[in-house]
Amino acid sequence: MRIPEELLKACMEVAPAVLLAMLGGMVRMMQNPKAFSWCWFFGGLLMSAFVGILVFLLIADAEAISANFRAAVCGVSGYSSAQILGLLEKKVLRAVAERSK
Repeated sequence: MRIPEELLKACMEVAPAVLLAMLGGMVRMMQNPKAFSWCWFFGGLLMSAFVGILVFLLIADAEAISANFRAAVCGVSGYSSAQILGLLEKKVLRAVAERSK
């Protein structure tokens, strides 16, 4: 099954920003888990739907998307994928260390 090029381009332009926003939201919730609200709930539902669409697209046209997505994430953030993973690891380890004090 081939996905139309316009749809792929649109998803790849939006995906990095949405995923970075999701990551920021998850970090925010980890910092203050008591701050649950309906806004977070519905935002989570919308983000889950978006991730579901991305997963479908990745399964449907994995070769074309994976390279584009990696390039888009690295282009938006200005970091390589290894640097992004390193930064995330440092943040998680720092948060765990602060909670264990």
